[in-house]
Amino acid sequence: MSRRRRKVVEQKEVDILIAVDMLTHSFQRNMHEVAFLTSDLDFRPLIEAVIREGMYIQLWYPKGKTNEELIYAADSRKPLTVKDVFSWCTANFKKKYPLPALP
Repeated sequence: MSRRRRKVVEQKEVDILIAVDMLTHSFQRNMHEVAFLTSDLDFRPLIEAVIREGMYIQLWYPKGKTNEELIYAADSRKPLTVKDVFSWCTANFKKKYPLPALP
């Protein structure tokens, strides 16, 4: 199997593992809501299935790079920004790698 083909297979396996985890946790009622970060339209059926099971899905997505069908499949949606991701980082990381000042 070529290196490129192997990478595609590995990526699909990760997608399936994400789906299995989300559905398992939904069925077992281990959580009440999910914050899901993706722009991959392939996840729309998963989002719809998890919502049908009573889970609340908040979709964080890259603005301008995400299909509207995916965006509107979620219960709520928020464009993901660099500032959002930076806010989730540790204080040590923020100190070592501060965001540049933007006008």
